[in-house]
Amino acid sequence: MILGSQVWTDVFWTSVVAGGLLAGLPLMFTALGETISERAGVLNIGLEGMMLFGAYAGFLGAYYAGSVWVGFLTGIGAGMLISVVMIVLCVWLGLDQIVVGIAITLAGGGITSVLQQAEFGSTYPRLDAAPTISIPLLHRLPVLGTSLFEQPPLVYLSFAPTKPR
Repeated sequence: MILGSQVWTDVFWTSVVAGGLLAGLPLMFTALGETISERAGVLNIGLEGMMLFGAYAGFLGAYYAGSVWVGFLTGIGAGMLISVVMIVLCVWLGLDQIVVGIAITLAGGGITSVLQQAEFGSTYPRLDAAPTISIPLLHRLPVLGTSLFEQPPLVYLSFAPTKPR
């Protein structure tokens, strides 16, 4: 019985580490974007709405094109498009950043929900998982091996070093 318990524990911790890494990835990219926005002097409260628009567009891109990479690109494009809306309203027109940010957040939740309902109704289509890259030898380590060293390429790209100013 102890052996079965050890296997369950290993699977549990492997799932926890891998799930935490994948769930934190969008937040890490969002925090990076907000850092850049803050350096430019814009307080972007609408990040969650931008994430929702990007996620929905990315899902549609991947779903209809059948490619995860098209999904990533359409998600990035939608996020950039909503960012342009924020720029036009706040920087060019001088509207309040907090109000515009809250509006974008609320619009992101409402519009993507309505579009999903109109497009798919009560069904929730699924996509295949993104392909993974295994780092030789390291992916065989117990617990941390598959959790950290067998991930989609976007995970490894997110940890690419950048040159600080």
